[in-house]
Amino acid sequence: MRLLLAALAVTCTASYSYADSQDIDRVTGVWQCVEVCQCPNPNPGKYACIKADPDKKSLKIWNECDNETTGSYDTATRTVTADSWHITGTVNADFSRLKWTTNQTVWNKAVSPDPTFCAQ
Repeated sequence: MRLLLAALAVTCTASYSYADSQDIDRVTGVWQCVEVCQCPNPNPGKYACIKADPDKKSLKIWNECDNETTGSYDTATRTVTADSWHITGTVNADFSRLKWTTNQTVWNKAVSPDPTFCAQ
C-alpha cells in the first residue's frame, strides 16, 4: 500500500507563473495564484497553486489535489521573508499526491518588471 501511494505522488512543475500581472500589491484580503500546477489522477481537473497575500506578506498553498484537503488552505512548511516591496519565499509541500518545492517572488507594482506569463 505504501508503494502504491508513492506511485500516485507527483512532483509539481508550474503550468504558468506571473510577476504582478494583476496588480497584486493593490489586492488586499484576496489571495492571488502566482504559480499553478495541474493535479495528477484521480483529480485531473483540479489544481494546486501558490497564493500570495500582499497584506500579510505571506505565501500559502491552495491544494485541491488531495481529497482530504480539497478547498482549504493547507499548512505547509515554508520560510518567508518580506518587506513592503516584495514577498520572497520557499514553499515545500508534501501531501499524499502532491510533492512541490518552489521559490517564488511576488513584486508589487512599484518595482516589478514588466508583467510576463511563462508557459512551461
